[in-house]
Amino acid sequence: MKHFQQLCLFLFLAFFSHAQDAVIPAKANADYFSVPRESLFLHLDKSTYINGEEIWFKGYAFDRGKQLPSNGSTNFNIQLFNEDGQELYKGLFFGSRGSFRGNIKIDSSWSSGSYYLKA
Repeated sequence: MKHFQQLCLFLFLAFFSHAQDAVIPAKANADYFSVPRESLFLHLDKSTYINGEEIWFKGYAFDRGKQLPSNGSTNFNIQLFNEDGQELYKGLFFGSRGSFRGNIKIDSSWSSGSYYLKA
């Protein structure tokens, strides 16, 4: 009797489930760009730094749908990570008309190596 109840429950659920609709590439592309999509780009003043210097950067928010600078975002989070993925710095920077800029002072306690900047 228990197996019969499980079978009935399975058939009931299967009856009300729906398969995925076919994806039409042109519609999927149009839907993707119907929501504003931004890409962020960072430019640094140089690629090698020493203790006591500052990392100066400029960032750009780009609207991929309109192919223009994006005016949608005004606050930008910047994070700096070491090679092990440990966050060493986190800051919030103000931007306008699709661009933002700022700097990060290099802490003397940071060891030499590769670091990663994320916007």
